[in-house]
Amino acid sequence: MITDATYCEATTKAIRAAFPSRHGRKDVARLLGVSARTVSNWFDGLNAPRGAELLRLMQSSDAIAAEINALIGNKDVNNDH
Repeated sequence: MITDATYCEATTKAIRAAFPSRHGRKDVARLLGVSARTVSNWFDGLNAPRGAELLRLMQSSDAIAAEINALIGNKDVNNDH
């Protein structure tokens, strides 16, 4: 079963891995049009992206899409975009 904590941990790990640069937080905020504070909360594991934000992250990064698909049990999903 996926809990809020499990989801938050998985997305935090995936976002950090996909945007490892020193400016990763700013890059994500710009990409999604959200505040730097929101993205900092994601990077710090305090909460996680929802809805359209998550989908846009999955579109921007195969690694994030793979992590989320693995979390829900879809390990064989084709991530072409």
